Parts: sequence; structure tokens; C-alpha cells
Amino acid sequence: MISAATYQLVRGLFECELLGPRVLKGLSIPVQVYRVLRESDAQSRLDVAMQTGLTPLVGRENESATLNERWERARNSEGRVVLLNGEPGIGKSRLIQAFKERIATEPHRWLECHCSSYHQNSALHPVIELLQRLLGFQSQDDPLAKLEKLEHELREVDLPLTDYLPLLASLLSLPVSENYPQLTLTLEAQKEKTHVAVQSWLLSLAQREGLVLLLEDLHWVDPSTLELLGHLLEQVPTAPLMLVLTYRPEFAPPWSNRSHFTIITLSRLPRSQSEAMIQNVTGGRPLPPQVLDQIIVKTDGVPLFVEELTTMVLESDLLREHDGRYELTGPLPPLAIPSTLQDSLTARLDRLGSAREIAQLAATIGRDFSYELLRAISPADASVLQTALATLVEVEVLYRRGVTPQARYFFKHALIRDAAYESLLKSKRQQVHSRIASVLEERFPDSASTQPELVAHHYTESGLSAQAIPYWRKAGEQALQRSAFVESINHFTKALSLLPQWTGGSVADPQQQENGELRCALLLAIGEAQRRGGQPVKAQQMMMHATAVAQALASPALIAGSAWQLAVLSMQVGFPVPPSEIRLFEETLARLGSQDSPLRAAMLGALASMLPSVGANQRALEYGQQAAAMARRLGESQLLPMILNGICFALQSPQQASQRLAYANEMLESAKAANSQQLLGFALAWCVYSALQTGDIIAAKQAIRDYTRVAEELREPFSFCVLKGYQAGEASIEGRFADCERLAHEALAGSL
Repeated sequence: MISAATYQLVRGLFECELLGPRVLKGLSIPVQVYRVLRESDAQSRLDVAMQTGLTPLVGRENESATLNERWERARNSEGRVVLLNGEPGIGKSRLIQAFKERIATEPHRWLECHCSSYHQNSALHPVIELLQRLLGFQSQDDPLAKLEKLEHELREVDLPLTDYLPLLASLLSLPVSENYPQLTLTLEAQKEKTHVAVQSWLLSLAQREGLVLLLEDLHWVDPSTLELLGHLLEQVPTAPLMLVLTYRPEFAPPWSNRSHFTIITLSRLPRSQSEAMIQNVTGGRPLPPQVLDQIIVKTDGVPLFVEELTTMVLESDLLREHDGRYELTGPLPPLAIPSTLQDSLTARLDRLGSAREIAQLAATIGRDFSYELLRAISPADASVLQTALATLVEVEVLYRRGVTPQARYFFKHALIRDAAYESLLKSKRQQVHSRIASVLEERFPDSASTQPELVAHHYTESGLSAQAIPYWRKAGEQALQRSAFVESINHFTKALSLLPQWTGGSVADPQQQENGELRCALLLAIGEAQRRGGQPVKAQQMMMHATAVAQALASPALIAGSAWQLAVLSMQVGFPVPPSEIRLFEETLARLGSQDSPLRAAMLGALASMLPSVGANQRALEYGQQAAAMARRLGESQLLPMILNGICFALQSPQQASQRLAYANEMLESAKAANSQQLLGFALAWCVYSALQTGDIIAAKQAIRDYTRVAEELREPFSFCVLKGYQAGEASIEGRFADCERLAHEALAGSL
């Protein structure tokens, strides 16, 4: 049981039952007592705010009617997508909350997730947070408990555990037991199948009871979530699903308009509706005409500004309440009422006393934050901190979900958070960011491990570049492992931008050498992400830049790494490697001497793989045969199939088909031993190519069937293009010339 005072603190966070007045030991008079029944199901900041009282929605009748009509269609399996846009503070979230309240009594499921300015390059961040809430993950859950929750939920929605659990467990950074198959897909295939798994889950929920899925603040969406969203949009028209997307005007939806799309643009309120909103804030008590006029003019119909400026005026000493109305305490000073929302918010924060400093600390963490993290970085003791947070909740600077110490807090609006953050001196902000990064490392290692970009951000903002770079690099590597190529490029590029300026030339200083090696590694990582992400021209430029750095560092190992990246790009898209680069690689090879070594074998193999692009097939073959023999002697099982692929690339003529097939078969076995689907696909491609050239249609058919299975797992446009070309060759040999022409056109279209 709790008292009335405690009830006011937890109202909206827990469902409570009023028991009435009770006489309690030690008290002379009865007090109101409540029983706590259960935690509420509040999903968002407005869910919590609704429990404690929101300003009534003013206007928006047409927009509300549109949302209602689209939901009626969606619940009857005519799925709809609503794109709701408008400037900051215009009332997008408030309109959606009112719609949510209206349909609360109808059978349906409501799910929502939110994009964040802090996570614009965190792949699938809003999706992961949505799934974690959907599964009911708690901070005290260990990985096994979380996995059991995932298993239970997948059974509930009738999705096959064998197919979906390994993919979703990987997405949620959970270990998978030996009872389930281990993921052996390429990263691209795993990403695509993970997207399918998430879509299947959401569509299954929709089919069971109808679903409204809200994704807010799309202007901050990460590229991977946007990609997944694009696939989900295709499934909406035939599902009992209403997808609501909110965003600011600077975001341009990348999808063409379709029949099941509805675009709603919120405009500013007219004077009459602004006046009605002011009346709601003042509790119906009129303001002096000159104050009302100034608020109307300065807020210009932006609902958040109307509400905040009115509240600021009421909290100031400009007015006093008298006889059911407000009156001025004296002459109205010319600059007493701020002219901008930023000034108004800052003025409100300034009057919060010590709570203002807590708001500033919280704003440095982000739009939302946990009590535990704020407690860890705050110099205030627990009682002072909780009092300040209670004050911020009471004046609606913050909303709260849960209770201490598991509580999470949300700024009422991003603009309020921005005002609190900007009111901190830069030097103070840097100190706080540094403290946050250190605390994340020391007290929240799981968060630092799964979201290294957060630690990187705080170290960057604190001016500690040396500490930030490893975390940006780790974030890039994690994104690359998820085939989140755009995010990966952004993370690596951020790390690169924090390195000391590169002047080129010879390197003598050890620190400059170390920075140069790191620069080269980052350039190659960006190049790989660009190559795999379909940006071959940029990838080649980045790899050549890395080669120049490696040359200045006089590092054969880094030069060999650059050579391999350029060789792979050359084989995949046919880009010839510039003669100057080839000369450098051959000079480096000469400096390595004649002794067997993995580095020499790698350099020979890289040259073998790139020289056919400039027509030097015989020289490529000689290098490749030397490299393969050396790799066999050294037992380099991972390197050997890559070298054999280069040899096959050099043996292009029909007269060399039998010789090529022998190398392809060896490559097939070594790729299986190396457990590489990518190299297995290359080996099968050479087997098909060789069998077609020799007219062995039976062997070609079998190899095409095997290659088809690998291509389905790889899910790469390049693999499907090659497959169509081989199927065209098969059709030609069998005399199916119409099929041959069709398949050849499909292969050509896929290569463009």
C-alpha cells in the first residue's frame, strides 16, 4: 500500500486502486491509501504523460478523421501507411497519442519505436529496442533468460525456431545454444534473412489481432532500419497493419507515392486555436490582453511554443491570480516575454534552481536516459538527485517510466533537451561527456560493447580523440559484420577524421608510424565497406589512398593488404588496377626476397588476381602458380583458395578450360575446408564456366544447381547476375534459344 503523496509520484507508471481513508499507526487522522496493482504498459513519453494529464488536443479535426479512416481500412486487411510530417513542436506526437486513445477500446496491438539523433549510425537501433521491449527484457535478465523469452515469443507467433531464432538472437547479441544450427551465411545473406525474420514477426502479430506500428522521428533513422522499412512497406497492403511514420520537413521519404500511402502535413494553428490552447494551460483563467497578444504573435501557431511560453509566463513574477483571472503585477517590460522558443525554454530552466543542473547533466546523456547512468555521473547524492528529478517531472520538463533505480526518463521534447544542453558552457559539456564515456566503460560494459558508437560519441564530444578512435573503429567493424555498409563507412570515417593530419612523405617518428598504420587500416576498411555496399569507384579511390599511405610507411604487410583489396575489386567489377600500383606491388614483392613466407605468398596471389584486368594473363599465371605452391608448403589453408581463384581468373581462354577446371576443383575442396561460402561460390562459378566451355552439359547442370544454392545464401546481386549468365549458356547448348535470350537480358540488366 502507498500514501496519496507516493501515488502522485508513481501515477501513470503503475496501476493503483484507491482503498479510501485508513487510520494508520502513529497518525491521529485517517489518510488516503492506494494499493499498487501492476506496472502500467506505457511505451512512450506521452503514454506516461497521458496518465498524469496532457494538454487537450486543439484542432486537427481533419487529420484525426483521416487517421481514423485509414485505421478502419487497415483493420480489414487493407493495410495503410501514414506519413505524418511537420516542423519541430507542431504536435505530431500529440496527434498520434490522441489517435491511440481513441482506438484503445478496439481489439488491436500497438507497437512503437523511436529514432534518435544519437543513433543515426547504429544499425537497426530502433528495431532492436522495439524487440527488447516486446520480449520484456529486464536489466537483471541473464542471456539465457533472454533467450528463453525469445523462444517463447516465437512459439507464440508460430514462427519456426530453427529458421528464426539464430538470426534474431544474433541481432539481439544473444548466444545460441548447440540445439540450434550455427549461422554460416555470408554477412549480406544474414542481413537480408534477418530483415525477413523481423518482417515475419511483425506480420504474424498483425494477422493475430491487427497492428498499429509507429516509427517516430524518421529524420534520424539509421540506413539499415530505413532499408528494412522499405521491404516492410511492400507487405503492408494485404495485412491488417497500419504503419505510421513521423518526420520533420528536412527528411525526404525515399519511396515513391503509392495507393496505400497517405501523407499528412501539419500546419501551424490559427489564432483562435492558439487562444483555446492558452485557455487550457491557464485553466480557463483569462490573461491580460497585452500578454495574450504577445504570446499569440511570438508563438506564431506552434503548439509546443504556445504551451511552453504560456507556462513560462505563468511561472514568472509578471502575473498574479485575482478573482478568477490573471493580472499584471506592474508595467509589462518590453523584453519580458521571450521572442523565440529557445529563449523561452532557457528562461524556464533558469528558474528551476538546482534542478537545472540535473537537467543539463541529463541532456548531455541524450533525449532519454536511465536513472542508473545519471546517478553514476552526478555529483549530487541520491536524495538530492531524486528531488531534482521529481521537480523536472512535475514541471513537465521530463517524463518518467518505471521507478527508481530502474526508472527511465524522457525529455518532453527534443527542443527542451537541446535548450538544456546548449545552456552548458562548452568546457563543462566536455567534462560531462568525458565522465559519461568513462562510466559507460567501467559501470556499463555491456552497453559499451554492444553500442561502442555511444562511448565514441561522448569521447569525441569531450575532445579526447585518442580514446574515441578505437570505439569508432569497433562500431564500424560491428556494422560491417551486420552488412550495414553506410553506417560502417560513417563510423570508420569518423575515426579517420580524428587522426592527426597526414602530411605524407617518409615517417620517422614512432607515433606518426602508429597513426599512419591506423590510417591505412581505416582507409582499407572504408574501401571494403564501399566495395561490398555497391560503390566500386569510391572503393578503388579509397584503396589507392591506402596504398599511398602504406608506401610512405614502407610497410610490405600494409601494401599487401591494399593489393588484395584492389585485386578483389578488380575481379568482381573488372576495374583495371593502375600500372603505377602494379609496379609498386612488384617492387614490394622483389624486396621480400625469395624465401617462403605467408606475406610473399599473399603478394604473389594478389598480383595473380589483378594482372588479368590489364591483359597480363601469362604473368598472372606464373605468379599464381608460385603463390599456390608456396601456400601448400606453408599450410596456408585460408589463403590457398583465394590464390586459386586468381589462377582461374588468369586461365580465361577456352583452350585452358580443362586446366582451369582442375584448379577450380582444388579450389572447391579448399573453400569447403576454409568454410567460406564466398569462395565456394567462386569455385562453383569456375566449374560451371569450364564445363560449359568443354560442352559437358551434365557437369554444367550439376554445378549450376550447386551454384544456385550458394547464390541463394549469398544474396548478392553479383552472384545472381553470374547465375543468369550461366543459365543462358546452358539454354544455348540445349537449343532453347528464346530462354537463352531472356536469361542473357536478365543477366545484363543485373550487371548494370
